[in-house]
Amino acid sequence: MALYYFIDSAGERKLIGSGNIRWTGTWSGSTSYQVKDAATDAYGHNWMALVANTNIALPSTFTSVVPTTWTHLVNADTPPQSTDDQLYGLATAALETAWVGTAAAAAAGTAAGIAWSLANTAMTTSWAGTASAAGAQGQADAAYSVATAALTTAWTGTEAAAGAQGQSDSAYAYASASYELALAGTVGVITALDLGASSVNIAVPALETSWVGTSTAHEAYSVALSALEIAWVGTDAATAAYNVARTGLDIAWVGTNAASIAIQSAAVGGRAGTFIQYPTIIDSNVPNVFLVDTSVFGEITVDLPPVSGCDDWQYIVKKYDSNANSVVVRPNSEFERIDNGLSFTLSGGRAAVTLICESGTWNVVSYYVPSS
Repeated sequence: MALYYFIDSAGERKLIGSGNIRWTGTWSGSTSYQVKDAATDAYGHNWMALVANTNIALPSTFTSVVPTTWTHLVNADTPPQSTDDQLYGLATAALETAWVGTAAAAAAGTAAGIAWSLANTAMTTSWAGTASAAGAQGQADAAYSVATAALTTAWTGTEAAAGAQGQSDSAYAYASASYELALAGTVGVITALDLGASSVNIAVPALETSWVGTSTAHEAYSVALSALEIAWVGTDAATAAYNVARTGLDIAWVGTNAASIAIQSAAVGGRAGTFIQYPTIIDSNVPNVFLVDTSVFGEITVDLPPVSGCDDWQYIVKKYDSNANSVVVRPNSEFERIDNGLSFTLSGGRAAVTLICESGTWNVVSYYVPSS
């Protein structure tokens, strides 16, 4: 049975099994669709109805807007969105926000359309390494260049941009100062933290008030956020910033009441977490993230609830410490399974597993073990 990701009407990402979807084939304006009915568009993309509807067309583009009628189905085994799809989305967002009606916008639209068409053909017909595939890549690169230029010129040089940059520089300076002081409990650290928080409180409103209330603000924000996440990940600056933040956290909070509260309310993907040190039986769907500490009493078992009535329930179990003790996740009875096994063991330091219940069994959606 295949699993699919989708965004619900509350804007949350969910998983659903193919057996819980009614597949209707190509979309038709004369068909009366019910909740969880799936239809296919002209490009082969699958969409699922969030509400009953008739003659409400499938979306023609992928956007960051929370869906209300149709939501895109993405196979859970499919890699993250391809570079070509991202480039098409960036170019479309740029056209809709910064250069609408100009010759540059028309050029970007043409390049993006050609890039998407060629890239889609390349993906569906396995052209890797051929001249057609190379053409698709070239068009995608052109679309990306146009989109990036539109994004960087729409705000650069304005008063709001300059103000935001200044506040960002101040926030970085305060954060660096707090790390260099690194004297937990001293007046210097408290002052640095307070100043850092104040600068963030100033910088965030500066960003939010420049375009607040306009559709271009929301679209530009989504595109800018994606650009930040793509461009910074893996760079030396990103690694250095992470190390500074991690060190500051370990020094300033370890052993304090604030640290204990933060650990117990930890969130994974926006879900509330529960900190446990004893064998635990899960008897509800909330919370659905468990941080397990084996440093006090050794190996700990975590028993899942009965699969009956648990379809689409999801749990994340993470070994909080880095010692050699194990965390053993077990189904409710000997007649239930986790990926056809009687249990699932987390033995690596800070390892984590994500489980979802579908069709009377627990399925391992992801398993993570830090490299060091």
